Amino acid sequence: MPAFAADAKKGSAKFEVQLLWGTDLDKSPDATHKPVEADVEKKLKSLPLRFKSYFLVNKQAVDIATSELKKVQISDKCAVEIQSIDNLKFETTFYGKGKQTNKRTQAFPLGEMLVHGGNAPGSNAWLVVVKRVH
Repeated sequence: MPAFAADAKKGSAKFEVQLLWGTDLDKSPDATHKPVEADVEKKLKSLPLRFKSYFLVNKQAVDIATSELKKVQISDKCAVEIQSIDNLKFETTFYGKGKQTNKRTQAFPLGEMLVHGGNAPGSNAWLVVVKRVH
């Protein structure tokens, strides 16, 4: 049985929602920012993004039962809603400044990441990574 099929039979899924800052700087001017995890950096480097460095601004874990909808406020301007459709397929809705910016429904097997982003002041960007960890 494929791993994703086994995941679908469990009663809940666990996600990490990460708010990142992308920049061409080697080091963040904010001392509270941490470098992103290796697997997240690898994923970002595989995408057509031009940034040299990515820093973790905030990270939150969320457990979602089958058919449950949860909203994660990752910053004062950014939120993500995740709804379990059948514990393998999830609907992910992104909000910026209180307005919906993107909505996507997809299979989300263990280890899968979804990246959503936008421009920030200067030559920087914000990114939200939703990563299934269980």
